[in-house]
Amino acid sequence: MMTDWTDFIECQRGLLIAPAGHGKTTAIADCLLQCPDKSCQLILTHTHAGIASLRKKFQEQSIPTNKYQLETITGFAQRYVIGFLGSSVLPDESDSNYFSEAIGKCRVLMQSKLVQTVIQSSYDGVFVDEYQDCTIDQHEMIMELAYNLPLHLLGDPLQGIFSFESKPLVDFDKDLGLFTRFDCLSSPWRWQNSNPELGQEILRIRRCLENQKSIVLRHNPAKGFYVFPLSVDDNDNYKLCSRLLSAHDSESLLVLCPSYRDTDKFGRPVFRGRFTDRVSIKQRIDYGNRFTVIDAIDSDGDYQCAKKIDEFITQCAQKRRIKKIAHFYNVLLLLHLNKTKLNLWIDRKGNRFIPKKKENAVLSKALLDDFSNFESSPTLCQLQTLIKRVVSLPDIKYYHHDLYILINRCFQIAQANSISMFEAMKLAKSRMRHQGRKIHGRIIGTTLLTKGLEFDTVLVWNAHKFEDAKNFYVAISRACKKLIIMTNNTVIQF
Repeated sequence: MMTDWTDFIECQRGLLIAPAGHGKTTAIADCLLQCPDKSCQLILTHTHAGIASLRKKFQEQSIPTNKYQLETITGFAQRYVIGFLGSSVLPDESDSNYFSEAIGKCRVLMQSKLVQTVIQSSYDGVFVDEYQDCTIDQHEMIMELAYNLPLHLLGDPLQGIFSFESKPLVDFDKDLGLFTRFDCLSSPWRWQNSNPELGQEILRIRRCLENQKSIVLRHNPAKGFYVFPLSVDDNDNYKLCSRLLSAHDSESLLVLCPSYRDTDKFGRPVFRGRFTDRVSIKQRIDYGNRFTVIDAIDSDGDYQCAKKIDEFITQCAQKRRIKKIAHFYNVLLLLHLNKTKLNLWIDRKGNRFIPKKKENAVLSKALLDDFSNFESSPTLCQLQTLIKRVVSLPDIKYYHHDLYILINRCFQIAQANSISMFEAMKLAKSRMRHQGRKIHGRIIGTTLLTKGLEFDTVLVWNAHKFEDAKNFYVAISRACKKLIIMTNNTVIQF
């Protein structure tokens, strides 16, 4: 039976707090169903995966699309700033301050009577999901946005793991003290039909985290809760991880890698858990190349790859005296192809393709022919053909599946619109922000990239290296049926 959300909907300033898996996404969908038929609600969240998750839920509930406008907070800010002030007031999209600038300018823009008139004529209320991840800047923008509209916030302080340029997150007690609090979600729906005992175990851990108590991790396969101690030998740990993934294989399987501060072999501070670290883990545990390593939609690496392709095309078209094969090799590395196998076909230092005999002779000639065609006509079309030729060579793997697909899409956009790859990348990113991104299947990711999502099986790699309780809780609460924890310490204290 659907909960009656009338009080929450009619409240001018409402705050709904609930743990992971307790139905916040469903609550938003139910609220939309109970809003007046001709009303339109603005729904904001943080991630593109969150957009996809909400849209899926709305479609399952058959909610008419005219009853809501669904966007990320940063995407909304970007749209209004560009719409009213033009894109020239913002830095380049590849700039790390781009969305921070958009949020700041949007907050000021929302103080305009004209803009408020547009907002009031467009929406009847505002819902913001995952509010624990809002920075103070975002919070101030949202308060200005909803100055004349009912504002409904949903979140969980224990899942507040986002951090933007070290800006403080919203404090539920200090910053939301005047909001009416609602406590309507008390059942762990995520595990009700999949594994109720696992849900209770995760709730037990949550209570320990809330009370700052030590967490004792007990291996209990009957509950779908597995704990495996790590060896001092990293090779043994990778082998163990690979065996566990085979033994607990699923069409919905997430490997979560912690992000943490560390030191390199020279004692210098480094940050672990970045995309390249996750690719390295994939190379060691994913022998069948079945897992996708995910990265942020606005990853700098994507823009760098597009710029590198533009630069290479320009240099070749202008007939500059460069080592073309070596430069082409550098482009391939940005696509995260496996370097060891690539080196069997291309000698970067020698700036040459390595000739092949016997069964690979035909492939070697085809590769040389495609490169010769590119040299004669250095176009995006010829370069795309050349890259596809390399990827089709024996044992060549691309470890960043999403980037490879995205780059091919950018080739098509750039050629169809006669623009650069960099401009095509910006267009592709804008579409992704609007449409959201579905993350499913066999995934290697982080808590930041998968928060709000759920998987049948979750394997937490190096669980003892999470630096705070919030990231640890987000990690373990993604699992619906099985939770596998690899750690060198079965008693964890944050």
